[in-house]
Order: sequence, then structure tokens, then C-alpha cells
Amino acid sequence: MSLSSQAIENAIKLFDKEDRTVQVSSVNVAAKPKFKIRQYLQRVRNLNYDDITIEWADLQYASDFTKGPDGNYYAYVVFSQRFTGSKDNQIVYQDVTTKRTQIILKIYEKAVQEKLLKIGMCFLAI
Repeated sequence: MSLSSQAIENAIKLFDKEDRTVQVSSVNVAAKPKFKIRQYLQRVRNLNYDDITIEWADLQYASDFTKGPDGNYYAYVVFSQRFTGSKDNQIVYQDVTTKRTQIILKIYEKAVQEKLLKIGMCFLAI
């Protein structure tokens, strides 16, 4: 498996379901289409850059966690997303957008050295 394919698979694991969507914005286009996460990541991989970096910064909790009827905990977070595209080791495109998304904290039990531990996993639920 290629490095970019492995990166896509690892990124998809950050979401609770693969059918979650990502809204895309552009300084050149007014429309903000949505893509399922796998489709979005494949589109990013096919952009005309040698290197792409997507970073999250300035993460702020916008709400407290609340327990849902399914036993999971839910909250909303607000963060800045930095997108940088480079060619020939030079940045040719960069932008920062503010995002708001729901996160899910799922609690599960795991046996470790004969002890049962409760572990929380946090997923994006865009």
C-alpha cells in the first residue's frame, strides 16, 4: 500500500463512520460542496501539489460533553484549519479557515494484564 493510501486509511479512522462529510471552501469559488471523507481525501491527494499539509490549530471546546441515549458523549469544538500546498519546496497556496464540528467520545472496556480498563476514543462526527 502506498504512503498516501495508508495516510488516507489512517485519517478515515478518526471519524466514527466513513460516510461522514467534509465541506470544502475555496477563495476562488462561492459554492461550498460536501464530500464523503474518503472522496475528500482522494481529491486532496490528487491536487496539483508536491506536498500538502492540513493542520488543526487553536482548538477550543464550544460546548461541554453531554451523554447521549446511546451511552456515548457528544460535544462541539471550534478550531482553525490550516491548508498548505507546496511545489518544488515552495509554498504556492495557503489558507486558514474556522471549522465547527461535533465530536463523539465512545467508552469501551479493554482487558490489560488481567485488569478491565475503561478507555475513551474520540471521533469526529462532521
